[in-house]
Amino acid sequence: MIHAQPEIARQILSISAASLFCLAPVGAQAQLEPTTQLGSRIPVKPEAMDPVRAGVVKKGFARCLYERNSAKAPILLENSDPMSLDYSKVEMPDDNIGKYLGMANCLGDQADGTQSAIGFRFSPSQLRAMLQEESYLAANRKAPTLPSGSEELVQRDYVSQGDKLHTARSLGAFADCLTFRDTRNADAILRTTPGSKNEMAAATALAPALGACLTEGQSLSLTPSSIRGFVADGLWNRYVRNAKPTAVEVNEKP
Repeated sequence: MIHAQPEIARQILSISAASLFCLAPVGAQAQLEPTTQLGSRIPVKPEAMDPVRAGVVKKGFARCLYERNSAKAPILLENSDPMSLDYSKVEMPDDNIGKYLGMANCLGDQADGTQSAIGFRFSPSQLRAMLQEESYLAANRKAPTLPSGSEELVQRDYVSQGDKLHTARSLGAFADCLTFRDTRNADAILRTTPGSKNEMAAATALAPALGACLTEGQSLSLTPSSIRGFVADGLWNRYVRNAKPTAVEVNEKP
């Protein structure tokens, strides 16, 4: 039997099953913090950013990356999965993804008058999730309706190999299940500010779907941030990558 229990006080949503097998959520350790200021005689220790402000910065950074890379982002997303990126399919000089996407410019845009520098640490999977989220939101101004006859698992092309492929398939299936069972609440979490009370409330609302989507033997400990990542992956694959073309009526000339 699978149990779902949100732990609001700890800001963690924990879901567990009977056995000890665990799928570690990808990209659950993002951290936003200022870098040490340079150029002064006395080093200045960086101060942690307020969580609310940090969420605004994260969102602004992600939106900037997507908007500046409208042609590059789809290539990165099409040639990646929850565990890996196929760099051979991406024309990236020097294998420097930060330079390739202009991350420094986007992060610099988020600094206000009281900050000389901002540091943002995140994993490749978190970068993928941020781009998926912005791509999905750009294509869906409001929550889509699950088309009649939709299947739980959508078409995916995995680039991982070996043990990573097994994990990537499991994570992909989990994300597909979430968006299949609760598109409305999945969509809702992506329209909140990261780290906000609204994000936590949206994550809690997904608890029934999260519990139902676990396979027997899985155990996941998820933060609202990692839930958001799963949702971004599922919604992008279902409603952007695999979106059915919309019929357009054309008035023929007499």
